[in-house]
Amino acid sequence: MLIRSPELVGRDEELRALAGAFDDALAWRGGAVFLTGESGIGKSRLAREAANRAAGRGARVLRGQGSAVGPVVPFRPLAEALLSL
Repeated sequence: MLIRSPELVGRDEELRALAGAFDDALAWRGGAVFLTGESGIGKSRLAREAANRAAGRGARVLRGQGSAVGPVVPFRPLAEALLSL
């Protein structure tokens, strides 16, 4: 499923790094990516753009997200992503 949104501006370096991580996954080199930063700087938008690009290349993209509000649920983002399989 591709989600269309306006072009992402000023994140070329980050998108290249995420594309490199995806290339590593395709080559069975594995790894992990963590997007961190202050609230409101565009982490979710960057992740959505990278996921859309990976999906456009045939990847199955799993999504999960944490929350700073409410009860702490260990591994919630991972569980959420895996439940979508």
